Amino acid sequence: MKLPVLVLFILTLACAEPENAKSKTTPLQTTRDKFSYGLGYDFGPNMKHIKSGVDLQMFLRGLEDYLNEKPALVSEQERQNIRSQEFYRIGEEYIAHQKEREQKNLQDGENFLAENKTRPGVITTAGGLQYLILSEGAGPRPTPDDRLKVKYRGTFIDGKEFSNTEAQLDKSSTFLLRSAIPGWLEGFQLMRVGSKYRFFLHPNLAFGKIGQEAPAIPPNATLIYDVELLEIMTE
Repeated sequence: MKLPVLVLFILTLACAEPENAKSKTTPLQTTRDKFSYGLGYDFGPNMKHIKSGVDLQMFLRGLEDYLNEKPALVSEQERQNIRSQEFYRIGEEYIAHQKEREQKNLQDGENFLAENKTRPGVITTAGGLQYLILSEGAGPRPTPDDRLKVKYRGTFIDGKEFSNTEAQLDKSSTFLLRSAIPGWLEGFQLMRVGSKYRFFLHPNLAFGKIGQEAPAIPPNATLIYDVELLEIMTE
């Protein structure tokens, strides 16, 4: 939990209007309203992984009692004991949920790839990479030591987009091929400059069981990339 955010949040509550003074549907009219709401919203990530065990009204009541110097309704020793028990329970619950999610993502992806490999034009390599040639260029093929300039669009198997170079300033991206995820390392070596391919990546060829935070890619996600090899860059 980030201390500055927590401090600001508590200070905002200390200056806030009495409980239930404003409806949840009240429009944000003043700078104070927006400031207070923004601090509360930005505090959300600190609570995300424990929200299943927290009653928000009781959480706010505890803060309010402390700020108004009221006696605690739960002793310090009991608070410590319960906190330890609940953090452990919530942690175990979260781990179980993550494992369930990982397994579902993996199974959904493997089902998709099993069907996808039978579609016309889809080629499967010995390494498990599935790809479709959208258009073939006439330039050279890169090696792992080359730096590439590419365009790409990444989606999940449900079609939801998670990344697109069109959103970047120069509409492209550059990277050293040997530092890329396994599916890109193999796939781009198949392409000639000027080519457009579609990669279908099993999690083992993408971000695996770890996933990625930015852009947000969940554990064991099967990914689809439309890629265009623009240039093999000279140092």
